[in-house]
Amino acid sequence: MRVPSLTTFCSTGLCNRLRVLTSSLALAEASGRSLQMLWPASFECTASFQSLFTNDWPVIERHPHQLPHADRMRIYDDHEIPDLLTTDEADLYAGAYSWLLQPIRFAHHAAAFERTQEIFRQLRPTPAIQQAVDDFRNAHFRSRMIGVHLRRGDFMHLRPDLSGNTPEAFAEIDHILSLDPAAGILLCSDDNAEAPPSKPAPLREGLHDKFLARYGDRVVWTTPHTGPKRFTRDSEHALIDLWLLRSTNYFIGTPWSSFSELATFAHDVPSVLVSGGTPKYRRTERLLRYTGMLAILHAVNRRRQGFEEPTPLILRRIKHKVLSLLHP
Repeated sequence: MRVPSLTTFCSTGLCNRLRVLTSSLALAEASGRSLQMLWPASFECTASFQSLFTNDWPVIERHPHQLPHADRMRIYDDHEIPDLLTTDEADLYAGAYSWLLQPIRFAHHAAAFERTQEIFRQLRPTPAIQQAVDDFRNAHFRSRMIGVHLRRGDFMHLRPDLSGNTPEAFAEIDHILSLDPAAGILLCSDDNAEAPPSKPAPLREGLHDKFLARYGDRVVWTTPHTGPKRFTRDSEHALIDLWLLRSTNYFIGTPWSSFSELATFAHDVPSVLVSGGTPKYRRTERLLRYTGMLAILHAVNRRRQGFEEPTPLILRRIKHKVLSLLHP
């Protein structure tokens, strides 16, 4: 009797891939399926799985179009992922950016999602990457550390309601320091990241300078001035940062960031996610709220889409619609 199969795919950043991979492994195990996950090189993640981790897992560097049944590979948004655990379809093909197991939507996914956490803990970076993590900790960590991840890069355009969260992060750090005055700070951010050729250039906030001015030598980061030079891929640097964050004693992160989510996934430390809003976004939202238009836009969008979406996405869709009418 032929074993049913599961083929999964993710071509975006490292943490999105790890969410898909670890939940794929748990899903395949719970449903008795064989698994292969496609891990193609892309701008967002140029490193292969094998160059990052030593785990002998069924991950291959291929793109869906190289498969015989490429036309069956559908890429799902979070809210679209079906119940893949109980389907009786023999061969499943699923592309995603997030967890394939979703206990919030499907209560019977809870046990398998707990298994996802156990699988995530089994990830083992390559010896070179683990050595870089250990060397940085030994050289720059204090006995107690506050891990901070502030998502910038394309979030400055896509989620301006979340990316202007520096004041809120400062407030949380100050609170922790009032309780633990000797703690150091590890800052991780893509504030200096480059954008793909097809995307607008990211806005720069100057986070490192702001943190240095406020906290002095208690704040450290792996790039640009203390990063391990032998790692050339951004995804290798990202993994080093992620594993360093997972060894801190407190965590402050950015909502809706997969990197922030994995910094504490299956890792129990005091943590908080802080949202803010860029000055331009705050002015826009305040005007929409004052005029009553914000509630109307969300009500109309819920009726059309069938679910709630963040305000920036709604505004961006309206902008594109207006531009298409003006320039057909």
